[in-house]
Amino acid sequence: MTPVDDYDGTDHAVLERIADVVFALDHAWRFTYLNGAAERMLQRSRTDLLGCDIWEEFPEAVAV
Repeated sequence: MTPVDDYDGTDHAVLERIADVVFALDHAWRFTYLNGAAERMLQRSRTDLLGCDIWEEFPEAVAV
């Protein structure tokens, strides 16, 4: 089970309306949730990123 599985429809709708970037990672640094603002900032769709390791997808962020 991932954290996003715990959200009900109301929580999910609230997170989608937030203008700020919101994403969630599990204990292994894998994406479990991204809102629309996160998709736009990262220039990747949530379909492409869900379940993927953040450090493998964005290795340039390791040095930050």
